[in-house]
Amino acid sequence: MKKPNVLVAGFPKSGTTFLYHLLKQHPDIFIPKIKELNYFNKDHFFPGNPEILNPRYFKPVEWYYKFFDTDKKIVIDFSILSALDTQSAKRAKKELGDIKILFITRNKEDFLNSMKKFMDLEGGDYEGYEEYADFDYYIENYKRHFSNVLVVKLEDINNNPEEELNKITNFFGLKNHKFITDMPRHQTKDYQMGKFQYLKRYIYIKLIRVFYKLISFTVIAKIKAQGEK
Repeated sequence: MKKPNVLVAGFPKSGTTFLYHLLKQHPDIFIPKIKELNYFNKDHFFPGNPEILNPRYFKPVEWYYKFFDTDKKIVIDFSILSALDTQSAKRAKKELGDIKILFITRNKEDFLNSMKKFMDLEGGDYEGYEEYADFDYYIENYKRHFSNVLVVKLEDINNNPEEELNKITNFFGLKNHKFITDMPRHQTKDYQMGKFQYLKRYIYIKLIRVFYKLISFTVIAKIKAQGEK
């Protein structure tokens, strides 16, 4: 079992599933079957409801490490929501050390359109979601904690896949690999969230929001009671 030595810290809806599928082809790269563990972000686990705490954050670190049972040279954690919680970089650095950080971005308008659709599916209504497109802000935050950070763009991967993938493998310290980039679209869908997963997230979010409201009402009632004494 190894600790990850690469963290893909962002960004959602930016071709990360496609990149995940490509990098898994390399014989020296290991990525867990669960693509997005998102262990280090305490909040923003649900982009449309960023105030809801991430249930995985409270799991023991042994839970996290059990997904990385491998002896391959490069071990990648594709936790693409990490960057959205600005405290996640500090937590990841403390646990994993000065590992390599990879970001993939895309055209901001396309990103926001895709993110809005995702939020609608999971029942989110976060009005400030456009801040997620401030890639530079989130990337600079990680650069303050990690010394090896690479940023690639989805459009560049689409236009020049061999060149961009070689850039990534060189960043990892690996030899170039002949990646199959013209895979049928259905192959990448195997790694995307299905309707049942969206439904589970939707129901969970609704229940947690009700729970938060009950707590809020209870706290307010106690404050009022204290004030009346």
